[in-house]
Amino acid sequence: MCRSARSRAPRQTPSIAPAISAKPTARVSVKLDKTWGQRQKEQIILTGQTGTGKTWLACAFGHQAARLDHSVLYVRMPRLFEDMAMARLDGRFPKLVDKLARVQLLILDDWGTHGLTDQQRLDLLELFEERYQRRSTASTSRETACEEQIKTET
Repeated sequence: MCRSARSRAPRQTPSIAPAISAKPTARVSVKLDKTWGQRQKEQIILTGQTGTGKTWLACAFGHQAARLDHSVLYVRMPRLFEDMAMARLDGRFPKLVDKLARVQLLILDDWGTHGLTDQQRLDLLELFEERYQRRSTASTSRETACEEQIKTET
C-alpha cells in the first residue's frame, strides 16, 4: 500500500496526530484518521519557508491515505510540466490528464518555484477542472513563491 505513494517521506511515517514531533519546525496541528475516505475532494495548500516540513507533511498525508487504500501520486511541479509538455507533443496529453484526474490524492510539490508559461497555466487549468469536487489535491509552496506568483498574475 505505502509503496504506491512513492514519496520522499520515510516509509515508517508515524500517523498524523495532534502534534508533529518528527518535524518540530512544522507548526501544524492536524488529525487525519479513517474519516478521510468520507471527506475526499478536499484541497490543501501547505506554505512556509524552506525547511519547515511542507513536503514531509504532504507525504505524511499521502502515506496515511495509502494506508487507507486510497490511490496517491506524488509529483514535483517542474517534472509535471515536463511530462505534460512531452505528452502534448506525442498525443498522450488527454491520457495523462485522465490518469492524474483519477488519483484519489495528488500531491503537487514545489509549486511556484518557476514562472508559468501560458501553456502551463492552461494545462493546470485542465487538470484542476477534471479534479474539481471529485478528488483531493495537496500542494506545497514556499511562502515567497506564492506571493511572487500572485503579484505577477495581478
